[in-house]
Amino acid sequence: MLSRQLLFIGVLFFLSIPDSYALKCQKSASALINDTTTITDTTAIPNSLPAGTILWRQPTQSIRVECWVDFAGSPSENIYFYMNPNRVDLGKDIEIGVTYQGKDYLYSSLTGGKLDIGWTVAGCPKGDTCGWQKESKAMTYSLFFVKKSPAGDNKEGPITSLANYRAFQFDGVGGVRPGESYNVTVNGLNKFRYLPCESSINIQPSVINFGAIRTSGAKVGATIKEVPFTITEQRTCNAAYGLGGYLEPLTATLNTAQDTLVPTDNKSVGISLINEDDQRALFFKKEFLLTPKTTSTTNTHNFLARLKWMTATPTFGEFNAGATLDIFYK
Repeated sequence: MLSRQLLFIGVLFFLSIPDSYALKCQKSASALINDTTTITDTTAIPNSLPAGTILWRQPTQSIRVECWVDFAGSPSENIYFYMNPNRVDLGKDIEIGVTYQGKDYLYSSLTGGKLDIGWTVAGCPKGDTCGWQKESKAMTYSLFFVKKSPAGDNKEGPITSLANYRAFQFDGVGGVRPGESYNVTVNGLNKFRYLPCESSINIQPSVINFGAIRTSGAKVGATIKEVPFTITEQRTCNAAYGLGGYLEPLTATLNTAQDTLVPTDNKSVGISLINEDDQRALFFKKEFLLTPKTTSTTNTHNFLARLKWMTATPTFGEFNAGATLDIFYK
C-alpha cells in the first residue's frame, strides 16, 4: 500500500514595528531626505598634532526640518540626532563631531551615538492618515572632524580609506532606518591626508593696547584707532600646502555681520581685524585663507586691529576682548 502524508505546517507571528520605524523627517519646503555636504579642499594633517585637534569644520548650517509619526496607531515620538547612523568605523585616527545649537558633541561622547534634541512630535491614531499635519523645527548645526589618535611621528598618506560617510540622521528612540529619514552624507573624506611636517604660528604683538580714548565726537562706525600686528608661519619642511584660519571670540560677542568683536564689559566700541593687503575685515566663525599653497618655509601676514565706535553715546570705562585663532592645513 502506497501512502502519502499531508502535513499542515503553520507559523503564528506578530507583526510589529520598532519604535523608531514610526518616525520620519524631511527638510522643509524641499521634502529632501538624503542630503550631502562636500569637503572640496585637501586637508593636510601633521601626525604631530595632539588628539582632539579639529581638522575640518563645516560652516554653520541653518535648516528647518519637519517630522511626523508615519505609522498609524503609534504614539508620540522623541526625535534624536543620530551620529554615524550606519555605524561605520572611520579607523583609529579620525572621529566625527557636531556643533548642535552652539554646543560641541563628539560621537564617542554620546551614549548609543544619539543626542536628544528635546523635540517631541504627536503620534498618529489608528485609522488616521499619518503625516497630514507635520511639525517643524528650525535648528543650527555644524559637522566637524577631529584627530583621534595621539601625537606621533609625521607620516604621509590618507588618514582614512573612506570617501563618503553618512554623518547623521534624525530618527526615533529605538534606532534608525538609514536613509529613510532626514540625513546628511559627507563626501570627500579621502581629502584628509597626512603631511610630513608641521607649522608653528606666532602673533606679534599678541596683546594690543589701544590706550586711553577720548569719547567726544563719537560717531557710529567711525574708526578710533588702528594698531598693526603680524601672523608669522614657520614650517619644518618645504612641502607644498596652505593654511586656513578660523576665529572665535573671547570675552566678547559679535555684531550681526560677524566681522566685529564687541567687548562684553563695554559695548561702546567694536574691534575688527583687517587684512592689510586688501583692507577687508576677517569674519569670525568662518574659515578664511591665511596662507595660499606654497613651499616657502616662512610666511608673514600683516593685519590691522581697527577700533571703532558702536554708539554715539559711549560708556566710560575699560574694555577687554580677545579672539582665538584655529589653524587648518590645506
